[in-house]
Amino acid sequence: MNVARSTSYYKSRDRVSWVDDVLAQRIKHLIDAEPYLGYRMVWARLRMQGIAVNRKAVQRIMQLKGWQCHRRLKKRCSPRVESSISVVQFSNVRWATDATYIWTRFDGLIHLNAILDCADRECIGFNVSQRNDAIEAAWALEDALISRFGALPSSDTGVVLRTDNALV
Repeated sequence: MNVARSTSYYKSRDRVSWVDDVLAQRIKHLIDAEPYLGYRMVWARLRMQGIAVNRKAVQRIMQLKGWQCHRRLKKRCSPRVESSISVVQFSNVRWATDATYIWTRFDGLIHLNAILDCADRECIGFNVSQRNDAIEAAWALEDALISRFGALPSSDTGVVLRTDNALV
């Protein structure tokens, strides 16, 4: 018979949860002061007070006492700027910029910054790169200016650039 000897001596016992009452009172005091705190912030506040305690012990006490915060914050779905219609009658009056990313087989994740003319919905400038920095958006704008005006204009062209608050 291939059974360990310790198996015959095993006695199951009821597991008793032990809670440090002093620590529980300190946690309760923090939760009463700031009821939105989760166990990680409670643990951080206890460490700031100089109390060395394990994070899992704080979580266990809060679970046993029913003090965990289960409220989720709602995400704001409202736009960051007031939206307006981006349709104009003539070209080179209003341009829009946007950025997206594309997964490729060999290069991985690449980013596309595009400039669109709002009159004819044509992509007039773009930049593809592995980073998504503001300089890449500026290069897409330079590409659009060169494609529409032949060179970088030295003065104001009268074009309004509309963005979605991403990079430009």
